[in-house]
Amino acid sequence: MARREWKWTEKQFDKLNKAIQILDELADYKPLTLRQIYYQFVSKGYIENKVSEYTMLSQCLKWARINGYISWDDMEDRTEQGFFTIIQALVIKTSL
Repeated sequence: MARREWKWTEKQFDKLNKAIQILDELADYKPLTLRQIYYQFVSKGYIENKVSEYTMLSQCLKWARINGYISWDDMEDRTEQGFFTIIQALVIKTSL
């Protein structure tokens, strides 16, 4: 099954360019999280502090990485990771 294409609008390209600018400004702190970039957008007045804006920025940055506009190394997810291997999952399950 082929991956669907992201249809870039002028507004989304504007968000992309602002995100690239923020990533450049905070280059010493890379990789950044989505939340860090989001709050930079909010603090600069680019977007409102709303869940819908967070969701749209998330989608925009996801496709920016998929399409090669932003490096995968520039952003990271710092949430707790799941099991790394099935072996680790089984060890934990059997030790309960």
